[in-house]
Amino acid sequence: MYNSPTHKEIIEAVDRTWPKILGIKYDIPLPPKNEILELLNYVLTNNEFEFNNIIFKQRCGIPMGNPMSPSLADIRMFEIISKILDLFQFKNNITHLSIYRDDGFVLFDSSEDNLMTFFDIANTIHPLIKFTHEISSESIQFLDITVFKGERWEKMQILDVKLYRKPTDNFQYLERTSTHPTSVFKGFITAEIIRFRRSCNNLKDFNKEVQHFKSKLLKRGHYENEIDNIITNTTKRERKQTLKYNYKNKKAASPLVFATRFNPAFKGIGRALRKHWHLFEQNRNTKTLFPKPPIIAYKRHKNLKEYLTNFKMENNVII
Repeated sequence: MYNSPTHKEIIEAVDRTWPKILGIKYDIPLPPKNEILELLNYVLTNNEFEFNNIIFKQRCGIPMGNPMSPSLADIRMFEIISKILDLFQFKNNITHLSIYRDDGFVLFDSSEDNLMTFFDIANTIHPLIKFTHEISSESIQFLDITVFKGERWEKMQILDVKLYRKPTDNFQYLERTSTHPTSVFKGFITAEIIRFRRSCNNLKDFNKEVQHFKSKLLKRGHYENEIDNIITNTTKRERKQTLKYNYKNKKAASPLVFATRFNPAFKGIGRALRKHWHLFEQNRNTKTLFPKPPIIAYKRHKNLKEYLTNFKMENNVII
């Protein structure tokens, strides 16, 4: 998807979408449209990358890794999907349509032959963007979930969802012996269990995923009592809570951050700062500069891969 649209069509898509963009509230005023389009053209036409000590310029597509690339791709794909639907004579039979980047999920109340005309149309809209599909009347995978007809379907005509795992998943969770703050281990375990709760509407499927997750953590050296405590605390949440989006308080002041690299030999930095914070408060200048104690944030160390490998290829290397 990222490599397919031309620079011209991306710029034109943003131009056409500008009235809708203006309808959204922003914290800061938007620059004029012509300036945005000029900057966009500069970014798209000056994207370069290096391979084998040769510099290449990207002539087509959206730069990978650029912060604005997902939004640009979404804008163009929205236009393409809208055009497909305008030409699709059975669009009223679509009971649900979800798109996330280049993945789509459709519920279609008609025959498979009629549905196939959707993809016939879709693959004629753009010369470089082509659609593949999977069709099932029982279950289908979308992103990290499986949507299927379970017990609720027989009783209430409601679909069920459960977690989907790729067959190639090797469960390489962070080892407990790794030099990380304790909060990192607790944090990723909690986040995974919340994801399981969100992805499984059936409690039986959820408990199965939690026990499977626990078995993999034990193999990575995590402590059973620590895992069980996190599971107990996290599973108290109702599924409805995990499905709600937690809005950030935009009016809240940005916190003061003390950034450093984690070292287990230097524990208690935050505790020491809080203990002696009154010294900052007694000084007129530091009291103004630092009204509240900082939060401790850890920057990432280089890992072994970064020390041992080189991303640049030598000309005499043959692959």
